[in-house]
This record gives sequence, C-alpha cells and structure tokens, in this order.
Amino acid sequence: MPKEKTNEKSLDRTNIVNPSDILEELMTPAKNVKSEFAKENQEITKEQMDELIESISKYYNVPPHIALIGLFATLQRGGTSRNKKSNVKIRFAQTVFESKIINPYIVKANKNFTPRQFARYFADQIYDLAKAHDLDGNCFVYISRNYPETLTGKPEERYWAADFQVDNLSCPQNIRNALNMRYNAKFRGITKREQNKDAQ
Repeated sequence: MPKEKTNEKSLDRTNIVNPSDILEELMTPAKNVKSEFAKENQEITKEQMDELIESISKYYNVPPHIALIGLFATLQRGGTSRNKKSNVKIRFAQTVFESKIINPYIVKANKNFTPRQFARYFADQIYDLAKAHDLDGNCFVYISRNYPETLTGKPEERYWAADFQVDNLSCPQNIRNALNMRYNAKFRGITKREQNKDAQ
C-alpha cells in the first residue's frame, strides 16, 4: 500500500545560520564604539540639599539642623508613600513636621527624585539620625506582628525597618527580607505561606 502523505515538511538544516554569524560584522564595532546613551542625573548636590533645608527651615521657622531632623523623621515614619492622601505628622519639640508640606520641597529642590528615591539616596544617614533619636522605621510594627521570625532582637533592627531600606546593602539581610515579604503581601497579594513555600 502506498504511504500516506504527511503535511509535515522535512527541515532543511543546511540553511540554518548561527545568530553570531549573522551579526559578526556588526557586533565588534557596536561594542567598541563610545557609549553616548543619555543618563539621568541621579546625584544630589550640596546646593540642592542646602536649598531644601533652607525651604523647610523657613517654613517651620526652625534652625537648619532641626529642619534636617524633621525631613528625615517624616521619611523614616512613612512619608515616602505615593498615596496623595497620606500625610505623616511628626512632632519634634514644639514643631509638627508634615510630609505633605516637606515632600513638595524635596521634589522642587531635586527634580530627578521622588521622596522615596530621595530617602533611598540618604538611607544610611536617615538610619543614623533615627537611631540617635530612637525613631522606629514605619514597617517595624508590621514586621513584628507578621514576620517575627525574621527578627533577631538586635536594637538597631527597629531603625532599619523603614520601607525605603529594602534595597540598601547596609541594611541587615533579615530586615531586607522582611521588607520584601511585606511588599509582596501588601502590593502583590502574595501570602506569607506562598512566600515561605517559594523560599524552600
């Protein structure tokens, strides 16, 4: 009996060309040409910081070093939130600092930075000031209640547990892990059980 015809065509592999051969003439000069990609300025100058502190100092009628405390304290307690309705209030001595007042000054003085990016830029300095004034990070209570197994009991963990510390290599790994778990649970809907399963 004659063989049934098939619709499948035999592949002619003699015409298959290696990707590296296709681009051989272009890759070397493309890799060696001087890079001219535009890069955003991701640095904060002293002049920009001076402008920011001066603005806060004038608004609240406080010395510059107190303005710095108010600035860092609002960020430490959750002032980096993107929620426009969110407003963190921190009382220091007789002054009540508010993130809704301070954050626009951050953006105005540092046009390439959101408040969260600004906080990440000064993450180590915010930690130092928070520790000096015994100011817990805005995520510490949440972590203590939901992921107590991630804590070791070291006092400094309280000050590192702020949302913007999640990618800071100076921050202890266990706190960064807990901040990531909080983010996944809060913004991606991944439960603690699912996260623990993925980690196994």
